[in-house]
Amino acid sequence: MSALAKKKVVTDRLVAAEKKISTLPCTVFDMSDESVLDRFTNPKDIPAYLWNGDFSIVNNETNGKVLAVHTTGTYGTQTVVYMGYNLDGIDLSGYDYVTFSVYNPKNVQLDFAIITKGWGKSYYKGKLKATDWTEITVSTDGFKRAGYFYFADVLANEEVTFLISNVVAHGAASVQGTIDELPEAVNMVYADIKDVMYARSQYEKLSDAAKKQVDITKLLACEEAASNFPYKIYDMTDENVLSKFTHPTDIPSYLWNGEFSIKDDEANGKVLALHTTGTTGTQPVVYFGYNLEGIDISAYSTVTFKVYNPKNASLQLAFITRGWGSKSFDTYLTPQGWTEVTLTTAQLKNAGYIYIANVNQNEELTFLFTDFIAKK
Repeated sequence: MSALAKKKVVTDRLVAAEKKISTLPCTVFDMSDESVLDRFTNPKDIPAYLWNGDFSIVNNETNGKVLAVHTTGTYGTQTVVYMGYNLDGIDLSGYDYVTFSVYNPKNVQLDFAIITKGWGKSYYKGKLKATDWTEITVSTDGFKRAGYFYFADVLANEEVTFLISNVVAHGAASVQGTIDELPEAVNMVYADIKDVMYARSQYEKLSDAAKKQVDITKLLACEEAASNFPYKIYDMTDENVLSKFTHPTDIPSYLWNGEFSIKDDEANGKVLALHTTGTTGTQPVVYFGYNLEGIDISAYSTVTFKVYNPKNASLQLAFITRGWGSKSFDTYLTPQGWTEVTLTTAQLKNAGYIYIANVNQNEELTFLFTDFIAKK
């Protein structure tokens, strides 16, 4: 190969690499880099927003390296943890929105905001889910203009550690890159559905102006192909599925001791195990919540799964709203056996909680649940 030809190959590769880089999201704050700590401050110039604590980088099972905001309590005139962030030297031009996740360790929802100094103006206001991660999305312009995070309702002498994941900026180019990396619709397999849903979620976060810069032809074709697959709403081979189920303690009638885990079942593979050591409420009921946030099942009509009842008695299983405000579906579980359950997607979406009756105090039982699969 001539020197000119070699130079062209190198140039072509460089252009291709630059094009690839231009379609990647931008990691604004990379929590795997210890120097990122220099980007965050605990300001002392707003008397209302004073708190004791520090920042560090810690490992987290869900999000890897994360920023830990540890406080031993507030001492300002308001119960607020208020922290600054610094974007000096970070170019976010061309990016449309910023995303990151925040973990709230308290068992109540908390207000979270992204604001200018002393709450001159807010660019994001929302609720952090209790003892869970919450994804935050804010416009890049708002993120650049703000400069401060605000956590409400942290008391004096209350020790709390909030966690913040990598902060990542996305734009039309990066969303286009995500769509372009999807397989051709005719080659799709079930495992690709998550990537299709992710691409759609990233596209929907763009501003109207940025959406006009994105060609979604491939995304639409993949969505059409995906709609022909049964869809695993809850895939028990994914350890993260545990975050979709909650153990509420706000209904005195429906209190119970126990936890969720993933176990192997000889007949059904990975299953969700609900282990209880007995009920403690005023009714003999195991009551738990499920989360459909970010899950689109509008193209499907039914949901099917199987439940193993370990008790030598038929038990009622019902899908209900909080505290049995209303019931959308119920059935009875076969004693010491598996029961296939089928309900409509509307019934699943309208409920939010599952109720299993007649579990006694100090009664140790393990219920098993297979994948929840949506079908047309």
